[in-house]
Amino acid sequence: MPPVFRPEACPRCGTPFAFGYAVRRTATMPWTGRLMLTVSSTAALMLTALTFLLLAQLVWSLTEGTDLPYQDKGILFFFAYVLIGLPLSLAPAILGWRRAFGMPRVLWVRCPGPECGWVGKCRVLGEGKPAIPADEQ
Repeated sequence: MPPVFRPEACPRCGTPFAFGYAVRRTATMPWTGRLMLTVSSTAALMLTALTFLLLAQLVWSLTEGTDLPYQDKGILFFFAYVLIGLPLSLAPAILGWRRAFGMPRVLWVRCPGPECGWVGKCRVLGEGKPAIPADEQ
């Protein structure tokens, strides 16, 4: 689907914007998106270490009075970490990345009209919503 531009046309002359990929890729992510990426990645790293330590203590305390050898306790810890620790620690990173890359990017544009010369900011939404035909509404 084609990208969506806001505004869709030049405010002065009304010429619609239609830029190729080479121009659209220069659009920058807003500072809130970069902040969201940093915070979500940091939270994922901190939760990875925290779940590692907490699950190690949990497995150790649950198997303390048993006759399990250390290898079996290690296997229990491995499965607990893979099934509980990794999804819990990677969830903020995945959600943060989806939210940050779904934000509209900012592109400085010049009006494609022959004599207009307007220059300004334009927001670029990566995916446009498909148009619903009038007979299906």
